[in-house]
Amino acid sequence: MPFGSAFGLRLLWLNAAALFLSFFTFLLLIGYEVKWLTKNKAQTDKLFILSCLYFTGIGLLTIISNSNWGSKGTNIFDLARYAFVTPFFWVLLHRFTINTSYRFWDYLKIFLLLNVSWLCFESWQHIQKLPYFNLASLFILLYMWQAPGRLKWIRYAVLAGVGITFQVLMLQWYIAWQYPG
Repeated sequence: MPFGSAFGLRLLWLNAAALFLSFFTFLLLIGYEVKWLTKNKAQTDKLFILSCLYFTGIGLLTIISNSNWGSKGTNIFDLARYAFVTPFFWVLLHRFTINTSYRFWDYLKIFLLLNVSWLCFESWQHIQKLPYFNLASLFILLYMWQAPGRLKWIRYAVLAGVGITFQVLMLQWYIAWQYPG
């Protein structure tokens, strides 16, 4: 600890959100395992469980196999490309938006869990970095807020638009010999 990127803060928030998703799915898997062991209640959505296993696996693999540099911590650059461009991510989005309504306490729990997760990064070194990471918190909370909406096609259109924009931007950085991570 702390988690960081050898290439600076340019896209660290995106990799931090991917690592948070890995931590979150790990907590979900533990919760499902406890329900299975105590109440003998198995999860019926096997594709969702596979998606949670995938995200937990890439998070652990990134933490274990990426290098440390000096005393700055573990390098997690490029974790977002293993997380957000896979069909497993769409399975998670579908699960958390279809027939889901969130209460105030759900928002508060996610916000607190996100900020605890951001403390694992370089945000504890200077207070100015915490708002940087909370930009990702804002995106996640806004997505949760609009989840029970009727116009679901807008959500997917916005997500596809943001994805295409990031792909074009990163391609431009790659062509200009600037590493985006």
